Amino acid sequence: MNIVFRIAWKNLMRHRGKSLVIGSILFTGALIMTVGNAVISGLDAGLAQNFRQRMTGDIVVVSTQQLKDNVFFTPMGEPVESIDQLADVLKVVTANPAVRHALPVAKGVVTVLNEDSEPSFQMLFGVDFDNYFRTFPDGLQLVEGTLPSGNTLGLILSTQSREELFKFANLWAVPVGEGIVTRNLPAGVTPDSVIRKDQMVYMGFSDRNTSLDIIAPVRAIGKYAAFNGLWGFFSLIDIQSYNQCMGYFDDQEAPIIAEKDQKLLNHSEQNLDEMLFGNAETTPISQSTTATSTATVATTSSTSGYNLILVRIDPKQTIPDTILQLNQSFKKQNLPAKAITWKAALGQVAQMASLMRAILFGFVMIVFIVAIIVITNTLSLAAMERITEIGMMRAIGAHRRFISWLFITETGVLSIVFGLAGIGVGTLLVMFLRLLHIQAANNLVELFYGGTTFKPLLSITDIGLGILQLVVVTVVSVIYPILIARKISPMDAISRE
Repeated sequence: MNIVFRIAWKNLMRHRGKSLVIGSILFTGALIMTVGNAVISGLDAGLAQNFRQRMTGDIVVVSTQQLKDNVFFTPMGEPVESIDQLADVLKVVTANPAVRHALPVAKGVVTVLNEDSEPSFQMLFGVDFDNYFRTFPDGLQLVEGTLPSGNTLGLILSTQSREELFKFANLWAVPVGEGIVTRNLPAGVTPDSVIRKDQMVYMGFSDRNTSLDIIAPVRAIGKYAAFNGLWGFFSLIDIQSYNQCMGYFDDQEAPIIAEKDQKLLNHSEQNLDEMLFGNAETTPISQSTTATSTATVATTSSTSGYNLILVRIDPKQTIPDTILQLNQSFKKQNLPAKAITWKAALGQVAQMASLMRAILFGFVMIVFIVAIIVITNTLSLAAMERITEIGMMRAIGAHRRFISWLFITETGVLSIVFGLAGIGVGTLLVMFLRLLHIQAANNLVELFYGGTTFKPLLSITDIGLGILQLVVVTVVSVIYPILIARKISPMDAISRE
């Protein structure tokens, strides 16, 4: 092998031009593949950190009556089925040793009523605030006000929802008892030019239960730590207010309707049409001080609007195994619940992220294939130009096996020198890119980054993958040139001369 290496080294030095060409291709390919692998890993890690640890949890438990797994961003505000036997379902979830946190959530759409504009819509999460912040301690950043706790009634309005209200109705929401913070207003907007609001009037938007008007005081303005432009369409409200808004009552909580209001509800359809489109008197929303019924109160089959349970598991446990265990337990106890992955629950959002990951992986593979093709062609041309040299070596007793090892050694040396240099430079480039703290310009770029900041991640596994890709490129690229070189005979060298 020593003689093979010495001859290979002399050949590389003698053909420096071609050696540099092949080396440059190996260097560039290794660098791009290293950075590409780091971007893919950064995307995966960012999605895991931001969605799983701050928003959705690892697993989402839904009702078996829920036909579609896409439960967060349902089309046209389609309602999510409530979870029956919630207490029993929660017992099964929390009894699983892999589960760290279980957060029941009531997700729904409400109509925002305002006397100064047409009604608009918002998406709400009805939660127990204390449980929410235990489950996602760093998921929400306080912008204004004070985060509610305990049995405090009220709303944490997201900055995204506040901006949507401003665009639609020129309303600017602030926490109760606080003024407008000028620095938080959109550019060019002054406090005098907006309508200050410290409470929201919501009417439940549901085709399942009675809906009510409620007044929800704004306790805080919050911003999600990541994907605020996307997740920020959800604001947080205490579960009691949510249930009242959506019409989830038990017998003790059913609203008491005044006699005059009951007479209104008992009007025939014709009389109601006359009142609605005639000269009937109306009461401004601003004069409302308590929850009022907007439809006939019906007895509901469930006393809770909870339709999701967000589950965070021990990092040492796997999501598929835990889902399997939970679903087996639900089935064994005949409970109407099922566990799904966080990606399935996100629907199109997760699909978009997976598509971007596939595009990145496809780009890396294209570089991989192009490197193989170019190096193969270059080595094949080099073999054809060395017919005389190889033929003379065959004439003095060199076997085909020796010729094969000669080409493998030459390509291997170039791969080690230039390929490892490319991986090294790629690693330094990844470290440099992380230091730049490049911010995402929009929601699509944020999905590509896996968060608000571009953070490519290069682990030992990624470096190992880069070395493996380099080895595969080297081995595959040298196969065809070796076949050409092995066919060269002494007579080919003589005829060439």
